[in-house]
Amino acid sequence: MYTVKALNYLLNAGWIEGRNVDIKDFESWWDQYNLSGFESAKAFMREFGGLYIEFFNHKRGLPDNMLLDVEEALAVDFPEKIDPVYAARIGRNVVPIGAAFHYSMVLLIHEYGMVYAAYDTYIIKLGRAPYDFFNFVLDLPKDVKFEEVR
Repeated sequence: MYTVKALNYLLNAGWIEGRNVDIKDFESWWDQYNLSGFESAKAFMREFGGLYIEFFNHKRGLPDNMLLDVEEALAVDFPEKIDPVYAARIGRNVVPIGAAFHYSMVLLIHEYGMVYAAYDTYIIKLGRAPYDFFNFVLDLPKDVKFEEVR
C-alpha cells in the first residue's frame, strides 16, 4: 500500500492502477548492453515506465524528480559499469530502470525487485518495488539515513 503522499505524486505523474505500457523500447536498451531484463524489471516498467515524477525531497529541502526510463538511466552512468561494479557490489544481477535526484543517480532493480540508486562508487538501497521504493523516495523524511551498499 502506498502512503497518501506517494500515491498523490504517482497520480500526478499520470500513473493509474493497472497501467500497462509497451516496454519494447526499454527491452531493446537492455539488450543493446547485454543486460537481461528479468521479470521483476519488466513488470515494474510495464506499470511505471515513462513516468516523470516531481516530488519534494525533504532531506534536501528542495524539489526533486525521477524519470522511469531505461535510456535516461543509461545516460546518467556508463552501462559498462552495471555488471562489474553495481551488480558485483549488490551481489545480484541488476538492470537500469530510470534516473532520479535531478538525474544525478541511476535507478537499478534486481531480480527480486529491490531498487537501488547509484552513481560512481556510491550505491544506496531504496526499497522493494513498488510500494517500499515509492513510499521511501516520495515520502522521504528529513532525517533519513540511507543504507549504503559497501
